[in-house]
Amino acid sequence: MKLLYVTNMRFPNERAQGKQVKEMCNALVAHAPVTLVVSARKTEGTPASFGLSPQVRVVRIPVLLTAQWGRAGFLLESFSFAVVAALYALFRQRGSVALTREYGCALALSLVGFCTGWESHRGEWNIVIRAALFLGARLVVITHSLVELYVDMGVPRSRILYAPDGVDLSRYAALPTREEARGTLGLPLGKKIAIYNGHLHTWKGAGTLARAAAFLPEDFMVMFMGGTDEDIAKFKDQYGGESRVAVIGRKSDQERPLYLRAANAAVLPNTGEDEISVRYTSPLKLFGYMAAGVPVVASDLPSIREVLSEEEAFFATPDDPQSFATRLQEVVHNQAHADARAGRARHKVVQYEWGKRAEAILQFLPKP
Repeated sequence: MKLLYVTNMRFPNERAQGKQVKEMCNALVAHAPVTLVVSARKTEGTPASFGLSPQVRVVRIPVLLTAQWGRAGFLLESFSFAVVAALYALFRQRGSVALTREYGCALALSLVGFCTGWESHRGEWNIVIRAALFLGARLVVITHSLVELYVDMGVPRSRILYAPDGVDLSRYAALPTREEARGTLGLPLGKKIAIYNGHLHTWKGAGTLARAAAFLPEDFMVMFMGGTDEDIAKFKDQYGGESRVAVIGRKSDQERPLYLRAANAAVLPNTGEDEISVRYTSPLKLFGYMAAGVPVVASDLPSIREVLSEEEAFFATPDDPQSFATRLQEVVHNQAHADARAGRARHKVVQYEWGKRAEAILQFLPKP
């Protein structure tokens, strides 16, 4: 079986979507030949420098650049990509099975006769999706809430695969102790370090954690790792004046596990004011935190409770900086107890490995 992975985005792409696509293609190509079809829009870096397996073939197709015209322009750009992707598949990839995160592409590929899987991360529902499912497309979702949403919409459970996001465990296989990691990175041994890894968008809750720093003792350092150049600059302007806040920018796939390992706690402060955050997200950072064996302090949300309980993590009130500060102090005041919870989380994360997710999806997708 050959697999066609279709996604309308620049590639490489440092956002969570780009990283998820990279990890999935790397996992899928271990089981089947994979062609990744992306937009020909300008981007920085190369697939190899981004960590994409050289076994994955990348095809860039033209697309109308109209997204800047607002909603109508975005829909026109998405439509043009779906049409060109379907034509490419029809004339160059016959016999492949298709997987996509774009519902327009799911419909277009189904219309030209491809066995197709559509991966939903946001709970969209419209006439295009209904048509794609009517034509035989299968549905892959990342949370139980999404399963229930689509069942309520009338999609048979047998046509839905629950497949949360995952982690590449090989990057976390030989991590040093917390003290050794700090020595390697030049981080102070005497500080209590809380770390956040990811983008700095509002719904990710990074601002909540930055504001929590004011409620922490002076021996704390709250580190923010990740973000786009623009978001990092804005975040520094807004929170860089706080003595306990350190914005360290993006790190490579190889560096991130070491920074996580060096921390006393890793924080997942997702907002409770956004439905995607509350019910539909499956955060990549969460599985990285678990794999690194670092205690997790997370917003108390259904999307996070699907993966962790009080046996493996500490929960804070979403959007409440003081609640996060309280939980972080609870961690460092009983580090051995917190590390025991982290150990249980690290044992649990094995079931969320990307390779297992890829196998489940390949078994679920319709065959030609």
